[in-house]
Amino acid sequence: MNSQVDHDQDGNLLLDYGKRMPPGSFIHWHSPIDAPLPGLPKSLRADMLNLLHSTYRPTADWPFRENPDADSPANVETLTWAIWALKALGEDEWVTQLRQNQTLLDRIDTFYDQDRGFYCQTNSQRREDIGTTWRLHNDDVVRAGLRMLGVEARPFAKGLDKITRFPWAPQPGEPLEDWLENCWAACGAKEIVQYAQLLQRLTGQSLSEPIHQLIRFVLARRDTQTGYVGMLGERNLALDMCKHRNNIAHLLFKPLGLREPEPWQLRVMETTFSLQNEDGLFGEGGMCFNLDAMELLVEYGIQTGRHHKRVVQTCRRAIRGMLNCLWVPGGGICLEREPVPANADTKGYGEARVVNGTAFFLETIRIWQALDPLARENMDAALGQRP
Repeated sequence: MNSQVDHDQDGNLLLDYGKRMPPGSFIHWHSPIDAPLPGLPKSLRADMLNLLHSTYRPTADWPFRENPDADSPANVETLTWAIWALKALGEDEWVTQLRQNQTLLDRIDTFYDQDRGFYCQTNSQRREDIGTTWRLHNDDVVRAGLRMLGVEARPFAKGLDKITRFPWAPQPGEPLEDWLENCWAACGAKEIVQYAQLLQRLTGQSLSEPIHQLIRFVLARRDTQTGYVGMLGERNLALDMCKHRNNIAHLLFKPLGLREPEPWQLRVMETTFSLQNEDGLFGEGGMCFNLDAMELLVEYGIQTGRHHKRVVQTCRRAIRGMLNCLWVPGGGICLEREPVPANADTKGYGEARVVNGTAFFLETIRIWQALDPLARENMDAALGQRP
């Protein structure tokens, strides 16, 4: 790469590599992901701890299940979400007990793939499953859980020669442009961004020439009306927003310390503002939509220095909406808008993923607090009153 500024074939700015920052986000520079959250109302904190206690079975294979029902899901990812919530609530003693459970650590280790050098539970590595799975999602989640536990994860495979162990990725001698076009036609940026993630891990390099080629390919296909990257076929703006946050902002730019050009950031923000519903929730209302939208608005708001008051008010409305629409009796936030159990004491929780939803809700509070000082001091005061 000869220039710090990259343009598409029509002369439009794709990226200014001169405006780099250390890897990560302004949000987590302000409040690391494993730091306890300040300003939480005592009643809210107590309700969420009540939920975690009700889902805890210390002698089970996986000590946390998704909700208090005996048959609710419990797996290695549920464990990570529970640890995530415990760290946000400042329950370090509980986390220490988990770290000292060697049987649990050994069980986590069974998901480590010795050949590929990563943790895998369900993520397919077959090429024919293009666009249907997150190739490295299990690895990301398990490593996040181990990091918050204070346990060193096993090493990821090293060396570009290991690429043959990941058959979904372009193989030696395969034309990269053909692979990129096929991936884009099938699923937009999703597979391409995961390949960039894989290259970084195998080589230890950030902005290598192959990764620069991938970045240029996906950014040249940005939707100019919305600012989102990765839109295909019939538009679903809420899902397109999630794709942009996951693929571009989170998996591609954040690890590389890159920033989108400000005009595109502002376009993305305007489109994302438009996705907030009357009840305060975004898109279809589930926590993935809410977290993704708030992260885009707050991170881009901090990076650009624009729309501060509007972002703060939008986040406050969203938090109120989550507490009004996704709150589960007995404590916690449901991951999806449906099904939110109306009377869990008598009818059970069914398929409600409450531990996951609660972890994501606490992360949206962390995101919000990065831009709203009053939320850090007193969440109830920032909301006016708790719904």
